[in-house]
Amino acid sequence: MKMNRIFLGAVFLVGAIFSHRFMDPYESPKEFYLLFMVLGMVFFAAAGGLRKLKTIRVSITAIDLLGFLFILYILFRAFLAGSFHKLDSSLILILVYCSVYVFLRRQHTNQEKVTLLGVPLVILYALFIVATVIVCLGLFQYYSVGGADERIFRITGSSGNPGPLGLFLASLLPLFLGVGFYPYREQKLLRYLSFAIICLIAFILVLTRSRASWLVGFFIGTTFIIYWFRGSNRISIFLKKAVFRWSLLMLTTSIIAFAGYKVYHLKSDSADGRLFIWQTTISMIADAPVFGHGYKTFQRYQKDYQADYFLRHPSDQKNAMLADNSPYAFNEPLQMVAELGLMGFLLGIALCAASFRRNACLNLSDEAHYRIFVGRVGLAGILIGALFFYSLHSLPIVCMLVLYVSMIANLSRPVYEIQFSRQVNFAGSIFALGFVAFLFNLQGQRLVGELDWKLAYSELKSTKQIVVLEEYKRLYPVMKHSPQFLFNYGTELSVHNQYPDSFHILKEASAMISHSDLFLYQGINLEALDSTVSAKRHFEKASLIVPQRIYPKYRLFVLLHNRGDYEMAEILAQQILEMEVKIETQVSRIVKLEMKKYLEKQSTLNG
Repeated sequence: MKMNRIFLGAVFLVGAIFSHRFMDPYESPKEFYLLFMVLGMVFFAAAGGLRKLKTIRVSITAIDLLGFLFILYILFRAFLAGSFHKLDSSLILILVYCSVYVFLRRQHTNQEKVTLLGVPLVILYALFIVATVIVCLGLFQYYSVGGADERIFRITGSSGNPGPLGLFLASLLPLFLGVGFYPYREQKLLRYLSFAIICLIAFILVLTRSRASWLVGFFIGTTFIIYWFRGSNRISIFLKKAVFRWSLLMLTTSIIAFAGYKVYHLKSDSADGRLFIWQTTISMIADAPVFGHGYKTFQRYQKDYQADYFLRHPSDQKNAMLADNSPYAFNEPLQMVAELGLMGFLLGIALCAASFRRNACLNLSDEAHYRIFVGRVGLAGILIGALFFYSLHSLPIVCMLVLYVSMIANLSRPVYEIQFSRQVNFAGSIFALGFVAFLFNLQGQRLVGELDWKLAYSELKSTKQIVVLEEYKRLYPVMKHSPQFLFNYGTELSVHNQYPDSFHILKEASAMISHSDLFLYQGINLEALDSTVSAKRHFEKASLIVPQRIYPKYRLFVLLHNRGDYEMAEILAQQILEMEVKIETQVSRIVKLEMKKYLEKQSTLNG
């Protein structure tokens, strides 16, 4: 049990993990860390079960049952969509979250020495460490001398982006506020730590300029204030008077409206860009409303809808400047409906409803109600953030989501109980040990592959030697489940003039993701292979996905000119010259200068 608690606490250190030894220095190391910590936790639990076999009685709540049905539906849709691959971690991570949830339900105890708010103390201390590390890292990034202008974002913490950084820190606030104002037991050290971390998080949230995290923080703070003052006689008398209630409502609405207006104009282009992504996502939903397009298919299909939109609205310059290759909808419910359909969305809503249902809890003490309140505020805050960001694709945030749901489920009324005999526990422990060994071996292979991929990429960029591609070829059997690896491998093959191999590798990648550069390089491959008609289609598709990018149009111009279609080439050259680009680069300046010279030459030739 002690080892299980240590591993369980270590799981929640995931938010502080990052490493530049990976191609993705932020999510990939977190993913491997989480996988191996949970595998270690399951191993020790199974080994302990074999050493001390006993009958286990498990209480099942409505939250547990609906969560099981939701996960089962995801696995079913993943199977139908062909998303299963033994080295792909996306489905394994779902099992990892389920394992963490089971351990949190199992670790629930009323022993004062090991829990606070029903949360094991080892988890609380782990989250204190994570918050401290991330805050210090964020402050160092923000106030570092020099180099800030070279980064896309000035403050990213261990997330590579201020959005997930801010939302993760905001997701910690309910727990720290709950501990800081815990009225039922003296925990001076934890209280002081909580107050210190709350102040630091509030300061960092301002620096991130993440509007979604501000909204979540405002909601959490307001909810706690209302909770603390709900029993005040003066407040109760004030709220009983209708004129005061309406005045308070109008004042609150005015403040929210004004704040919303200001926050929108803080980064209006970003907000408009998300509205455009939502628009194309709704088009996806309209074509497959009931069961969706399939698990993890958003990256594959959304760009097709984006290209189709600009094909039908070529004069929409506003959205053309906002369009990008984002792999997320920036609205988790919309992305869920697009991938899993209304069936999956309704199961998710049912799970949330069960977590907030008033009569789902037993006759509880005030302390237990306080614990449920903290869990529900934490869950609600994460769900609010998910309306404006890809929160549920961030591992640390999902871990907090699992923690808050378990806090509620631990005090919910059981639907029924299941009893597992010693024989069943023995068989389950043996299966768990075997499954852990199997996954550990597979993920170990993938870990080595990821690290070797980064080394090969770095060597190729520094030496420019084509022989390095042999390392990519060696890694291909282990890494072919990764669309990012296939994308990188295929583009490098194209750059080094290995067009047939590049075409086939990128074709595999296109079965999993869609990206304007993917179509661009496929067009280059097809042009080199003398398939000009197909190359033209790919260049046009690349240009339609992100209309403000100049290079796909330039490649299309070159293709038209080389095949003798001078009239269309001249029209396209004029369009390129008049293009408004989002970010002026050396490439765009060179291309526009070339187009200017070309048009001047054509004008001279035409007299």
